[in-house]
Amino acid sequence: MNAETSRDLKITGNGSTSGGRFRHVTITGEGDIHGALHCEQFKCTGRASIQGSVESTICKVNGEVRVEGSWRGKELHFLGQFYAKSGIQGDRLKFRGDIQTGGSCEAETISWKGGGRIKGMLNAEEIRISLYGPCQAKEIGGSRIDVRKNTLSALKDWLHPSGKPELQADLIEGDELYLEYTQAKIVRGSRVTIGNGCSINTVEYKESLKVHAQAVVEVRRKV
Repeated sequence: MNAETSRDLKITGNGSTSGGRFRHVTITGEGDIHGALHCEQFKCTGRASIQGSVESTICKVNGEVRVEGSWRGKELHFLGQFYAKSGIQGDRLKFRGDIQTGGSCEAETISWKGGGRIKGMLNAEEIRISLYGPCQAKEIGGSRIDVRKNTLSALKDWLHPSGKPELQADLIEGDELYLEYTQAKIVRGSRVTIGNGCSINTVEYKESLKVHAQAVVEVRRKV
């Protein structure tokens, strides 16, 4: 490890500093970082605002983080409210709460419990979404996609109180799909299950299609 990245950054209480390269970054309280941030490990308990992009191998957040750029890493764990202006990219992503990004979200596996909005594409080999509030993504793509409504209220303080637990997307495409409480224009897959609470304009499937009695599918097409 070179000298440039061997130093740690710690903010306790209220504090601010410039960006840079660090080994470990720890924020307990409220911290403002003015510039891009590169580190091996990022931990935040409280609130953080970063005026630039972030590259962090491991990230653990419990609270509120706002990034005026993109966030890249391998292991990303967010609990609370998270905003990344230009997108999120990692290997394994776990979201618990309200996630907002103006770009896309890409990973190998994504577990999302809560609500929020992804203006670009949500893309991973495996995607599991547990709906606690409204979720939006322009397009969703993956090998296995599982979307279910969760009736628990453990995350209600981080979501809009009147938010309806529902996923909205223009396109959902994958191999094996299970969807509940989803509104989409096009759903495309090999083995597709359309569960309760869904309203889909068109479903295109290769092998099998199951539709719940309380779901609406306007067009069903085997391809």
